[in-house]
Amino acid sequence: MSVQKINSIEGFSSPVKEFYKNKTIFLTGGTGFLGQIIIEKLLRCCEIDKLYILIRSKRGKSWQERIQDICADPLFNTVKQQNPLFYEKIVCVTGDCSQPNLGLSLENQQILCDNVQIVFHAAATVRFDEKLSIALNVNVRGTQNVVSLCQNITHLMAFVHISTAFSNCNRPEIREKIYEPTRDMVRIMNAMSSELIDVTQDALIEGFPNSYVFSKHIAEYVVKKSAKNLPIVVFRPAIVMCTYDDPVTGWINNFYGPIGLMYGAATGALRVFPINKKGHAEFVPVDMCVSAILASAWDIAHTKGTRTEIPVYNFVPKKSNPITFEKFIRIQLDAADTIPLAKCYWYYTFSMIESHTLAKILHFFYHVIPAFFVDLMMSLMGKKFRLMPIYKKISKMMDALPYFYYHQWIWHDNNVSELWRKLDPNDRKWLFFDMGQLNWPKYMYNALVGMRWYVVKEDESTIPIGLQKQKRFKILHYTIVYTIQAIILYFIWLFITKIYFRNF
Repeated sequence: MSVQKINSIEGFSSPVKEFYKNKTIFLTGGTGFLGQIIIEKLLRCCEIDKLYILIRSKRGKSWQERIQDICADPLFNTVKQQNPLFYEKIVCVTGDCSQPNLGLSLENQQILCDNVQIVFHAAATVRFDEKLSIALNVNVRGTQNVVSLCQNITHLMAFVHISTAFSNCNRPEIREKIYEPTRDMVRIMNAMSSELIDVTQDALIEGFPNSYVFSKHIAEYVVKKSAKNLPIVVFRPAIVMCTYDDPVTGWINNFYGPIGLMYGAATGALRVFPINKKGHAEFVPVDMCVSAILASAWDIAHTKGTRTEIPVYNFVPKKSNPITFEKFIRIQLDAADTIPLAKCYWYYTFSMIESHTLAKILHFFYHVIPAFFVDLMMSLMGKKFRLMPIYKKISKMMDALPYFYYHQWIWHDNNVSELWRKLDPNDRKWLFFDMGQLNWPKYMYNALVGMRWYVVKEDESTIPIGLQKQKRFKILHYTIVYTIQAIILYFIWLFITKIYFRNF
């Protein structure tokens, strides 16, 4: 059954809307990708009282400047049209999740404890190559600090801890439950120095591909041990990508994960990558993810007294509506024929390599060697442009991402399905998160459109330039390919004729 979606707060009421009405909310991670969507959704669709955002100065910018930068994003155009003074509901509190008491002043601690009713903990370091000591400090100790604050919030109704679907990726089957770690990492964190933790990282995270998913695994258990008395849920999204259509289609503001893969291929820089092409791509739209997060807060507020365990939501693609990597790449290749990037380096061709070793070998021949000669030529011409730094990043991607592009998991998502069934028909109109209804071809096409529009900053006017470049690059590409093939065949012919005539 399809659902007609509504994007404003006007004209109808619903149980979840009533729940958020006049509520005061505290959000960590508000400057991140997911956090920005939470901010926009709450301010556009809910008649909240205040939204407190934990924020710290970064790269020489004050929190005021960072909020101004966030609200200037096209993501907020719709809410600006509805309410030009929407930002007046935002109250920033200076702090840092990894610091004791979140780095909050005593005054701000008291304000939050006296006024907040709903908490969303989205702050995290998401870098796969982060040092383990830093990942544990931000993702685990940060969670401990938020839980400690929530223990003192007088009127707490709901607390959503945002984790990742891959927090237990060392298991082939992932249920909606919190798993116990094999080590007491909190005790280890308290006993070992940061330097020693980093030196022994490989041994400590054994079974996990990186420090990010491992630290989120530990953070979940911290929630189970220290927050069982709170109205809390653990929300696990899969690989979060651009918006489906709320408030705009294809919005994205980063090159993380599959978006970086799409960009590298679209520029012609990325030609091969290790991927299990028959495997399922565990992608979820960020707007549907946030809709489910808001619904989960409403649900725990109304069911806390009936639950014996902390609810966990695995927000992943439906088994009945999957997409394979092969289909994902095919949609991208087809889209590149009609909306190519103007800022491209070469003709758009891409191959999925199922052997990681072979992919690394081809990376050397298809990426590194051409980059060396291009950089040499640029250096001789006195130009600063270099390809090698780009391929160093691609090499890191080839080491970090294949774990998630090769492995397949059995997911349980009964709690998410039940949450969708609980929603009133009016709530389904503005909190759409049924992954079974996701139109994958439309979504993947719009992901490429969104990437070129919001991240690369290329609008429709650049498409003719991209088409002209691709036409020239295609001729040049196949001229070089066929020339190399002809040379190889020529030397093979010479070798064969030499052997043949030697025998006569």
